[in-house]
Amino acid sequence: MIDLTKNRREVIRVRQREFNGQRIVDVRLFFPGADGEMCPSRKGLSVPLDRATDLADAIRAVTAQENVDDD
Repeated sequence: MIDLTKNRREVIRVRQREFNGQRIVDVRLFFPGADGEMCPSRKGLSVPLDRATDLADAIRAVTAQENVDDD
């Protein structure tokens, strides 16, 4: 599991887990709950583990682009 700080309260958590019998990579926004423990939000993305490399390649390709789409 890897946590990336988004702001003072929230983190983007990247983790591998199982969902409905399938291994997935879950990238999700977490926020502090009433008890101070970090809680997952509905904001996130889950991809099958076998497609995670494709997603990582796509992110690298987009970040390497010089043009920015505003939509």
